[in-house]
Amino acid sequence: MNAGNYRDDQGGNWLLSYLFRVALQADLLFEATVLFIWSQLPASQLGSSPEELERILMGLRGSVMRKLHHRLTVPQLWCDDVTIHTVLALMAGDFHRGQDDHVELHREGLRRIVDLRGGLPNSNLQPQTRYSVTATEMMCDYAIRRRSRSPKTNITPDSTLTYPKHPFPPSLSKALSALPEGFSDMALQTLLSHQVIRLLYRMAKTVAKGPAEFSEDTSIAVEMMRLSMETDAGALEKAVVTLAFLFGRFLLDVATKGRPVNSSKRTYQSMEETLRALAQSVFAHLEKAGPGFVAWAVFLLASAGVDYGVPDSLQDEMLRVLRLKVPAVSRSQTFLDMLRKFLWHEKLEPCAQELWQRMMERKISK
Repeated sequence: MNAGNYRDDQGGNWLLSYLFRVALQADLLFEATVLFIWSQLPASQLGSSPEELERILMGLRGSVMRKLHHRLTVPQLWCDDVTIHTVLALMAGDFHRGQDDHVELHREGLRRIVDLRGGLPNSNLQPQTRYSVTATEMMCDYAIRRRSRSPKTNITPDSTLTYPKHPFPPSLSKALSALPEGFSDMALQTLLSHQVIRLLYRMAKTVAKGPAEFSEDTSIAVEMMRLSMETDAGALEKAVVTLAFLFGRFLLDVATKGRPVNSSKRTYQSMEETLRALAQSVFAHLEKAGPGFVAWAVFLLASAGVDYGVPDSLQDEMLRVLRLKVPAVSRSQTFLDMLRKFLWHEKLEPCAQELWQRMMERKISK
């Protein structure tokens, strides 16, 4: 590190006078900084075995990834200094542990965050932050060369969303056959990009292994983070990504706790605005995505409920409008069949029955 590039206006160390002070006020950045530092130290220096240190680092990294994804659901926080330096610390930690695939994956996210800030040359980023971003780009180049990248191992996300065209290639048809029927139908109508199709494919495979698997595969959250900031993505695709993430977390809550509890609200405080906005606009997707998708969306948003930032009054309104606009949901089995055509798990069936009872108790007068 060139210390001269981190001098503040008073000639002191900017890393201490500014960045460390910010980290003390933001647990996400503080954890990412600890992850970066510990990733450079031998296990013996930390008083643990290599295996124990690796477990600690993976747990800490998972915590950083979850909090970072939640932060990126809040537009006001997408590209602030905490977010940018968290990503930089995360990438540096991965680099020092030899996780070059992760470094390359995060590079795309970092570039998008910097672009949201106005771009490297024209933004209001401090000079020290610009230097850190530039140095990280150079580090990424080295990581790619170190990995001796080949087409089979290139995991860099596409920078622009692309959409399938008929006739579909065999590889895409194979992926669609593994998707839940509802999403497969949407993909066949070319409503979903290749990137979202791949994400849903991975989600479906992960959920099939068991509810606990979702929280273990942090790379899915990384891809969701990237797609949530994708300027080319339309409202429907962003809704799909948001609901897919909500599904994974809600399923984990139900599977591990029997019913969602208040810890979900703490986990999702940063998503409340996004989820509430989606609950208010979900019926705009009825014509394009179909009644089944809207029923699945309402199920997730209303079942997760207050713990996830959707107030009772908005839940009631969604249930009322769903019966009004999709009369078929008045039949319990039809409602359940609709839900099963999207991301689903049998552990959620009691929740579906409970929500259906709530819905049938609501008046549907216009």
